[in-house]
Amino acid sequence: MQRELGMHMMVEASYWGQWSDRILLTQREDPLPESFWATGNVRNNAIANEMNRQVPNPFLLSNFAALQTSNPVLYQNLSTLGRFTSPTIAKNALLRPNAHMNGLNNNSSPTGQARTHAFEFNFQRRMSKGFNLNASYTRMLQDNKTIIENEFNTSPSTWWTSDSARPHRITATAIYEFPFGKGRSYFQSGFLNHVLGGWQTAATYEFQPGPLLGWGNLIYNGDVSKFEQDASLDDKTLNQWFNTSVPFERNANNFPTGPHVRIFPRFFNGLRADGLNNWNGNLLREFKVVERLRMQFRADVINLQNRSQMSPPDLSPNSTNFGRITSQTSSLNRFYQAQLRLQF
Repeated sequence: MQRELGMHMMVEASYWGQWSDRILLTQREDPLPESFWATGNVRNNAIANEMNRQVPNPFLLSNFAALQTSNPVLYQNLSTLGRFTSPTIAKNALLRPNAHMNGLNNNSSPTGQARTHAFEFNFQRRMSKGFNLNASYTRMLQDNKTIIENEFNTSPSTWWTSDSARPHRITATAIYEFPFGKGRSYFQSGFLNHVLGGWQTAATYEFQPGPLLGWGNLIYNGDVSKFEQDASLDDKTLNQWFNTSVPFERNANNFPTGPHVRIFPRFFNGLRADGLNNWNGNLLREFKVVERLRMQFRADVINLQNRSQMSPPDLSPNSTNFGRITSQTSSLNRFYQAQLRLQF
């Protein structure tokens, strides 16, 4: 929908939606059956130790000595694979389907789904009296069902807020021609026309929240349903991006190990990494040298505020940097650029 507001302004609202199924995912072809996995909110060393216990390897190549004569090419190939040369093998490997295959994956399992709703609002002020403005706001709701949490699952079981889409995005661009010089309101001739005439400035702005924090399979001793509320901070700092006093298990020796089903949610919509909040600007003037020759001067400032784009915080409860941001991304800090161009 579009609506004009007077002679020079327009507002626009739009919606688009999308539904996708049969998205291709990677799925293990030799998953350890669910009955052999640990559950609960406590590390289960007995199951982990039993599943990792070394037992005699029935696939040891010496058990197939006849292949050396009947199929020497196959025998030679097997002699290069650890699955057939080690005298022992982890017990869990023998409990898997296709046990002779090591880490067999199906990269084209059509079990994923995705859904998107997006609302976009635009405002445009056409160039009038030396001023132009375009601004846009997008509200996006995107959910994916594309994560197979445990290898024994045959398809994704949970809808997650998308880690790549951003719920809000604001962009704006503006141009302003200073009202000085020939064809403008002031100093249309004379010395001040030559000094002040023909200048214009422009700016762009971008804002969007950061990506979701991706949590590991952790042991949390509080109410998981209230975790987002308890961990959120109004005044985040690089030293404490979220409330680190929440009751995580901090001893790495008590973390889930071996085959332990996912017990802690992967994402929380309100807990995100550093977002984008960026201004850029430029200053431009065009000079008429002779009738068919013009010279244009332009100066740009990229990342006007010199704002660093920070990496996600440390999410390991046993780390001394838990909850801290210790590095930044590869995005540019403030950058200056100047151009002088002849046009003819």
